[in-house]
Amino acid sequence: MTMPTQDDVLGYFDTLSNWGRWGDDDELGTLNLITDEARLAASRAVRHGRSVSCAWEITAPG
Repeated sequence: MTMPTQDDVLGYFDTLSNWGRWGDDDELGTLNLITDEARLAASRAVRHGRSVSCAWEITAPG
């Protein structure tokens, strides 16, 4: 397998982009794929684990 050229990699931004996939006024992008049905199917697949927050702690200047 050969390594992609710089032009190949830069072309990925166009060929692999989902920009505009759901219309010109879309603001969610691929988050449109996370439907209630998708969440339910994912929750049914869980067998064990733990919930992990991705939130960042923000400290307000005081």
